[in-house]
Amino acid sequence: MTTQNTEFYNTNEIAEVSHRGYYPEKARFIKEYLDTNIRRLKKNVRSRILDIACNDGVLTHSYLKYGEVIGVDINKRAIAATKKKGIKAFCMDISELSESYNESFDVIIAGDIIEHIFDSDAFLMHINRLLKPGGSLLLTTPNVASFPRRILLLLGINPYLEYSVELPSREYNVGHVRYYTAADLRKQLEHHHLTVEEIRGDKVNLGIFSLTGKIAAMIPTLSRNLMVRATKQ
Repeated sequence: MTTQNTEFYNTNEIAEVSHRGYYPEKARFIKEYLDTNIRRLKKNVRSRILDIACNDGVLTHSYLKYGEVIGVDINKRAIAATKKKGIKAFCMDISELSESYNESFDVIIAGDIIEHIFDSDAFLMHINRLLKPGGSLLLTTPNVASFPRRILLLLGINPYLEYSVELPSREYNVGHVRYYTAADLRKQLEHHHLTVEEIRGDKVNLGIFSLTGKIAAMIPTLSRNLMVRATKQ
């Protein structure tokens, strides 16, 4: 499950409220899915949404119009900030969510968190436990096979893979312990009975230029980040 082992993370990093991970493509990906399912509200059926690693609740707050929202994070300061926004939030690992939440969520959002988790199989097992049958997982994570990383590796340069908590810099080390390609992510999700409906890319960085929009979304294998929608079987 989500580790609380601060021996890996920089001590300050795990205690701070992070401002990383708020890239607009991820926000649009999640909003687009939730907007297409707003018909539930018209039937007076409120969806239940779980936001894993909700951080300070900035994105989490935008989900409130779609139904009941619960945030989870292991950062106490982040949870305090989330609660101030009127969001029900727990400072805990998702493995600690009680059995009363089993198969109770219509949507689970796991934005840029799986790459921080040592036991990613247990993480996905608990997501499956918490999702309703037919419920959706919206997951984002960096792509280890992005175009710039491929070029760096070809040149013999470390493609931003962390190997030390001290070197080369604190800014570089953000606590990534798992690295995914699109194929690996699909394989692991399907192993945990989560059917991948879509894998989308956010942008393809080409030197000083970036390829964005629909074309970038269609070539996730080269994109900076992978954005996945999967359904519980």
